[in-house]
Amino acid sequence: MTKQEYKEVLQTQYNDVIAEIQGWHELPNVLQALSNYTNICITMCERIYGDKEINYSDYIYLNEHINNNLKQVCRIVKKG
Repeated sequence: MTKQEYKEVLQTQYNDVIAEIQGWHELPNVLQALSNYTNICITMCERIYGDKEINYSDYIYLNEHINNNLKQVCRIVKKG
């Protein structure tokens, strides 16, 4: 996959988890969504690292993108 394709997948995953945690009513559901998203982030980091088509600078960029998305999700959960 290319950098742009990964970026689109990451954005879709981010949007999906935001949709899950907004309007939350039960803490266990929110924590489960956060746990699932964390696992997705770890898997995506490993997948990007193992992709031979991605150069090092793109790898760093995509990992920072993942990190920023995860931080944002955690901030939203924390504010809730």
